[in-house]
Amino acid sequence: MCSPARDLEGTGYVAWGGSTVVDPNGEVVVKAGAGEETVVVDLAPTVIEEVRRGIPVGGQRRFDVYADVARAPAQEERDE
Repeated sequence: MCSPARDLEGTGYVAWGGSTVVDPNGEVVVKAGAGEETVVVDLAPTVIEEVRRGIPVGGQRRFDVYADVARAPAQEERDE
């Protein structure tokens, strides 16, 4: 499946509008209309951090199952 904005027929980019900004709690902050529009939103870093603390994904990572993708491979691994 392809995004509706990616025209498979090769006629170009088709924008549908209706972009939405949602806060970390899932509340819609602002929704753009169907036409061309620019929306500006002030982010609340304290709210973002509070929500992230409530979702402890860092402590739930399974390094025995998934590699640590945050670390760059060692030089000898890159040379192979």
